[in-house]
Amino acid sequence: MFTCNQCSKAFKRKDHLKRHMVNHSDTKHVYRHLKRHKEKDIEAGGEGLGELVTRRKFWSPQEGYTKKVKGEDGGSSPDSTDTRLFSKNDSDTFTENHNFEAALEPELLKLSRRSSTVWNKYNFEYPSVDCSMPTLDQPTMERVQRFVRGLCETEKVVLETVNSCGMLESSSVQRSLGNFFSGFNLTYPLVHLQTFGTESIYLLASLVLAGSCTEYLVATKLVAMLEKRLFELPGLLGGNLQLVQALIVCQFVNFFFGDKMQHEHGLAFSGVLTHILRQNGYFKQTSEPGSWHEWVVSESRIRAAFLALRLDVEKSVLFGCANTLSAYELHCNMPCSLQLWMASAEEWQTLRRRSRPLSFPAALQGYLSSKHGIIATDGHQKQVLLHGILSVFLDRQKLGPGFSDNNWKLQVLTALENWSDDFSQWQNSIKESVRNDPIFMQFTTSVGALYRHAHLLLSTDFASPKKLLAMADCTFADTRTAVWHASQMIIEGYLNLDYWQADGSFHYDWCLYTAAMVIWKHFKGSGSTDMAKVLLNLSRRTPQDIMAPPIDARPIVEHLQKKFAQNPSLVLKSLAKDMSQ
Repeated sequence: MFTCNQCSKAFKRKDHLKRHMVNHSDTKHVYRHLKRHKEKDIEAGGEGLGELVTRRKFWSPQEGYTKKVKGEDGGSSPDSTDTRLFSKNDSDTFTENHNFEAALEPELLKLSRRSSTVWNKYNFEYPSVDCSMPTLDQPTMERVQRFVRGLCETEKVVLETVNSCGMLESSSVQRSLGNFFSGFNLTYPLVHLQTFGTESIYLLASLVLAGSCTEYLVATKLVAMLEKRLFELPGLLGGNLQLVQALIVCQFVNFFFGDKMQHEHGLAFSGVLTHILRQNGYFKQTSEPGSWHEWVVSESRIRAAFLALRLDVEKSVLFGCANTLSAYELHCNMPCSLQLWMASAEEWQTLRRRSRPLSFPAALQGYLSSKHGIIATDGHQKQVLLHGILSVFLDRQKLGPGFSDNNWKLQVLTALENWSDDFSQWQNSIKESVRNDPIFMQFTTSVGALYRHAHLLLSTDFASPKKLLAMADCTFADTRTAVWHASQMIIEGYLNLDYWQADGSFHYDWCLYTAAMVIWKHFKGSGSTDMAKVLLNLSRRTPQDIMAPPIDARPIVEHLQKKFAQNPSLVLKSLAKDMSQ
């Protein structure tokens, strides 16, 4: 159901709501959209059309939202239009790759930004998976409550907060566990849901605390206490799978949710995870498992290894720390498809026969060398391979810092573009109904932001790894390329997402922060203070003319500043306060 903001009347279809808004006694909000559209076209050099164009319909004063732009079967009608902004002046520069419908009608077009089903998240190549959440029985619930209180029994203030905030109430604990499996564990697939057990209180507590971080501020302090307890367990050094999984969850929380002390502590001890996995054979290729339970353990170890690579790469490229793990160390297979990962014991054998394991070294080499063909992979595997390319970049940077030797830089650039072409082809191969799903757009936009961020790194004149948190102070060997990719990252996020909201992808806001700092440093001009107009202006530029004429970047920075101030990361909240100074 869709509800009119003016009179609260409900409609079953969005187009009915739109026509109602046109005929409503108070139509000033619709005419405001029309006025803004005319202003954008006039600013671009041509007279406005007096129409608001979207992929499906357009609005005119005479008819309202009545005329389809594309047929229901996906074909074009004689009146169809490209999904680009245009004006009456045929010589105007077209925006080739972006559709600014979000800038034209934010209130109307963002009413239905909802995913079809949470279990379809990142399972784009196959039908949705029907899974139920694990339910904790009362004895297990009480174990969790006792354990969490025991973590902070020597910290009186923390214990009082835990007891008073309600996070250990049975309903809250169950909700937090559900949040982990329907959020974190889909974005960062680590724990096998079908065989999940509650034997390890350390793993169970880490999942509950991670699932409660966005709701309870004290949860990040508890995670830090849990991590300290993990380091005291001999089983962790021995490579116990469940303890390794708990440590990975704790490190994600420290990096992306903790305060400054927890964040820096996580960075300082991130090498411990790499050491544990390396010493216990997590990066080695193992024999093919025979039974389902053996396969679950083997696949869980593989996923732990690749999440360790992801953590190592992201803490290096986002926070400027030296990497402790090389992609060349991973000789194991790639993580399997989400469909196989979430299959039941009955479905697993059939699905397994249809899919063959993919070698990570071979798939990575396909991007790095023209002598090797690119191996077909799914969306999650392509995201893993992008991290592999970034890991190679970090290795090359250590061996040949700066830009005195450009051979390694050319190899990494070539690999990035090979990956980008392959990722685009995969996107186009997905059926249109899935491509239009907000979850798919969140996934592709957040992964694309990491690709853009890689170009920023390659354009930055670093002689050695430095913290990127002060990007405004960095110098660029290729300024135009850096500003171009920063602009594209911001534009793509604005177009594809609800005001740059990529749920669950922790790295995305940090990539945006870097892009905002690049824009803020290099654009100190004057001009329109309307953010949509500024983004439209940037979208019409090429990499060659991206720098001129200058724009006023303040509206972009101010909008992103407000977004970062609402981020769960306490570190990013703090940085947001000083963005525009």
